[in-house]
Amino acid sequence: MVHLAGPRTEFWVRRDRQRVPMSHAEIIGAVRTGLEEIQQRREFLRRRLVEFCSQAGRLSLFLAVSPNSGLDTIIVPVRGDAVQSVWGLQS
Repeated sequence: MVHLAGPRTEFWVRRDRQRVPMSHAEIIGAVRTGLEEIQQRREFLRRRLVEFCSQAGRLSLFLAVSPNSGLDTIIVPVRGDAVQSVWGLQS
């Protein structure tokens, strides 16, 4: 993406050895592809968390690193009471 003086913004793509402006359809397609990839990552993490949580009674550690996972509401902080109680560290 290139910001130009004024209200114009242009998107470019490389084809072979040339750089050419993207068409409106190409821009829309790229945005949709990006959104689909985000949704696929979220679904993958959701399935992994369901699988992890279904292993009740087993002491386990789940570590996930992902940019913008969108799952912040169900991730327990390491210093949270739930984690501390598992290790018997809660006062």
